[in-house]
Amino acid sequence: MSPTDPATLSRAFIADEGKDTTQRFWAMKHHRIKPIAAKLGWVLEPKERIAFYRLFLRRTKIAPAVPQGEFPLLIEGWSQLAPHMTGPGPLPFRRLTGLYLFGFDAAGSGPRAPSRCHLQGRL
Repeated sequence: MSPTDPATLSRAFIADEGKDTTQRFWAMKHHRIKPIAAKLGWVLEPKERIAFYRLFLRRTKIAPAVPQGEFPLLIEGWSQLAPHMTGPGPLPFRRLTGLYLFGFDAAGSGPRAPSRCHLQGRL
């Protein structure tokens, strides 16, 4: 596999984010990582895609453009990120943006129930 193919890039991104050191991979490769989010269904297993989406949401503070079939995995990535949305420090994602896109956060659901979130409304 080439170091620039989607599987290699996304797995390196996931591995780098899991380290306790400064994450440098994102800083160096974000311009290559952002466009591959829509292609992960063909190259990664579901657990890997969930991890990728969770980290992508945390890094970019916006949902990636993904095919409709990926919405459940993207929502699962958000549900794993949402508990980290508390505390006095900077939030990894804007609460209102998360409530609008996904319908829920760590504090509960917004005006819509999670099953009726904005992303699922497009299915």
